[in-house]
Amino acid sequence: MFGIAITASVLMLFTMPFYFSGSTDVDTQMPLEARYRVDINCPHWAEFANLPAIGEKTAKAIVEHGQEIDGFGSIDQLLEVKGIGAKTLAKIQPFLVHTNENDLTQQRELPKNLLSGD
Repeated sequence: MFGIAITASVLMLFTMPFYFSGSTDVDTQMPLEARYRVDINCPHWAEFANLPAIGEKTAKAIVEHGQEIDGFGSIDQLLEVKGIGAKTLAKIQPFLVHTNENDLTQQRELPKNLLSGD
């Protein structure tokens, strides 16, 4: 019984480097493709709340600021919103688009139950 434990331990020591030979550094990983995109001038805070690093409070602040300035002219203008810094913008930028008002007809409608908190 003791011999089996030693053999298993030796095998684990020699095979373990193969399991960890790949890079786990976040900076070297391929960026994920964003399959969910939000127009930065979307009037529904719930759309923004689904983005990484954005909660309900920040999502509502995005919509409110966008309405105050009559719409964002660029994605970088989100830096003006309290709670969004360069790091947060970098996390959410793959999920954002900026369209002209004419293109907003392509934005899908949210289910009514998600809009109840508006």
